Amino acid sequence: MKNFSRFLMAGVLMLLVACAGTENTPPIAIHWSADGSGDQRTEHFVITNNTGKELADGWEVWFNQSRGRVIPPLPDEMPVQIEAISGGSGLVRMVPTENFAPLAPGETRDIVLPTNVRFNSNWNAPEGMFIVLNGKARPVAFSFDSIPVPARPHDGFKPQPITQTDIIPSPKSVMAAEGTTQIGKSVKINAPVEFAGDAALLAEKLKACGIEQGEGTAINFVADTNQKNSEGYTLKIENGEVNILAATGSGALYGAQTLLDMLKGATIPVELNNVTIQDWPDFHFRGQHVDIARNYTEYENVLKLIDLFASYKLNVFHFHFSDDEGWRLEIPGLPELTEVGARRGYTPDESDMLVPGYGGGMGPENTTGTGHLTRAEFIELLKYASARHILVIPEIESPGHARAAIVSMKARYNKYKDSDPAKATEYMLHDVDDKSVYMSIQDYNDNVMNVAMPSTYRFMEKVIDEIVAMYKEAGAPIWAVHVGGDEIPRGAWTASPIADKFMAENGIAGDVALGEYYILKVNELLAARGIKMAGWQELVEGRSDDFREKVKGNLGYVNCWSTNGASAEVPYTLANEGYPVVFSNVGNLYFDLAYSPSPEEPGLAWGGYVTDKASFAMQPYNIYASLRTEFNGTPKSVVGAGKGLVQLTPEGAKNILGLQGQLWAETFRNFDMVSRSLFPKMLGLPERAWNAYPDWSSEPNEEAAFEADYTQFRSIIEQKELPWLKGQGMKVREY
Repeated sequence: MKNFSRFLMAGVLMLLVACAGTENTPPIAIHWSADGSGDQRTEHFVITNNTGKELADGWEVWFNQSRGRVIPPLPDEMPVQIEAISGGSGLVRMVPTENFAPLAPGETRDIVLPTNVRFNSNWNAPEGMFIVLNGKARPVAFSFDSIPVPARPHDGFKPQPITQTDIIPSPKSVMAAEGTTQIGKSVKINAPVEFAGDAALLAEKLKACGIEQGEGTAINFVADTNQKNSEGYTLKIENGEVNILAATGSGALYGAQTLLDMLKGATIPVELNNVTIQDWPDFHFRGQHVDIARNYTEYENVLKLIDLFASYKLNVFHFHFSDDEGWRLEIPGLPELTEVGARRGYTPDESDMLVPGYGGGMGPENTTGTGHLTRAEFIELLKYASARHILVIPEIESPGHARAAIVSMKARYNKYKDSDPAKATEYMLHDVDDKSVYMSIQDYNDNVMNVAMPSTYRFMEKVIDEIVAMYKEAGAPIWAVHVGGDEIPRGAWTASPIADKFMAENGIAGDVALGEYYILKVNELLAARGIKMAGWQELVEGRSDDFREKVKGNLGYVNCWSTNGASAEVPYTLANEGYPVVFSNVGNLYFDLAYSPSPEEPGLAWGGYVTDKASFAMQPYNIYASLRTEFNGTPKSVVGAGKGLVQLTPEGAKNILGLQGQLWAETFRNFDMVSRSLFPKMLGLPERAWNAYPDWSSEPNEEAAFEADYTQFRSIIEQKELPWLKGQGMKVREY
């Protein structure tokens, strides 16, 4: 049989043990491989018994495998069965059948199973494997072979020379002047009181470059109301001093950041060319989403990301702290959310933690499945972001994608149901008699809040009020709360007695209408607190006319992400209909997608492959020409793109707020993987959010002009940004 795949998973390989299993050594070793083609694909689980005694029945092997794996019914004569435990993270377990012949001590056996999965990446292999013996989880000595990864060929790129003012995002106007101004090892920073915080940040960054504050070249912050817009600035380097003119603190900080960008890679003292830069952003919403729910990113590393986002002049941090696989923010009064919902590991009933996910293993210690921000940490995070003029928008995923919250509130119910029934049901999110059958797109059948229960709204109100209190204590603005609203599977609530009764009493017909009721109710909660509601495009897409009109009044924006294929018209359609839109294009701005089809590349590929070239190619006002590759990564022409499709009207254009990148965490196992997925592919986001009308987009020979501009952009990345990022301790993906 033709061998088509051999796999290696970094960080999962454990040493095989030759001795009998003990408390500290794995009781079994498993070597996995896959082979075959067409309909004849098989998986091999080569098991070695290291327990020191016969291995018969009563054991379970748990592991995660890539989402999308279909578990086919195995023939009755098979020695084991594979059972799905939890959908989205691909958690399964292998259990012996009556046909499993006992395995003698030291014996090895190859268990061959048919499969319908096409294993084409090293990241499709099992991970996080452990064995359960006598109800106790123990490690497995796991290994497997890898798909050979060919050397990455040089793509023929020829970097171009760059200058001090070649930065990301590129400034609007650069006017060179004669002469230079020296920046030595000491400078004197002067600022009016309204820019004191921005001046302090500049001093901090300069110190990291080896430049102290004292005497020397003057760097002057100057209040100036004659800017292009509120975030604009003018940077003048002349006559031996630096002047940063701005109308607001954000403009002052962006001017200071441009000065820092000019110093990247320089040896101090450095001669800066005299220049006048006038600059402003085209969009006031320049955001980056980070998911810490699926796999946790530690507090200190979230701060690193916020600082880096600010350095590229982004101003919105979409904080995705809750989802099916985790709840990552302490909420006073609801300790179960983090005691249960922020921990993952082996658990027979999820009374103390969620089941393992995404390779976390038996845990819960030292896995990306466990961790959360305390209230105090989140308050400090808000202060940190506000000092960098970044607005933090929290996302409370609901009513779908809510499994972590639902399981946590089940644990609360079980804890208090006998001693305090009122407390047990106060924040319940599920109907104990609900027999509804549904399957979410991530293969969950228990991840939707029951929106017919008053306790669901008490839960949302409690969480919102506690979050608002944190913002207030931090002195940070809270403009919007993102409520998700996406991927609610049909069939939820259809066999819930509570939902049936509620709909009959309130004249609500069907699950779609019940979902609309929920969104409007939460919208009212937010509006009463002076907070806008935001959500994914499904929040308004395909809804009733009555709902769509009612929701507009307090709608901050919707993230339009589904912009491939038949969904390409969604953003312009919604904008033309009067909805505020933030472009979040999957094919350009989903930075967790793999860089390429190479077997070595982590990341998903359901929306194609995303590189820095893809994010650079984003065209907000010609969205159909934003994708220059097919799903498989091969180039395609954008000539005539959008012909016959919905066009953005002048009124619709007023509803485009900006751009946002997304970073989902299913494929991350550590912070280096987070960093590598962002850099350099994220760098096209600030470029296009700052400069929404690239010159090449209106050139007669657009494709050639695009390639020339991208060449210069990549030259800046290679020569300036990647060395600087590595100097900041960040992991990057080399070209």
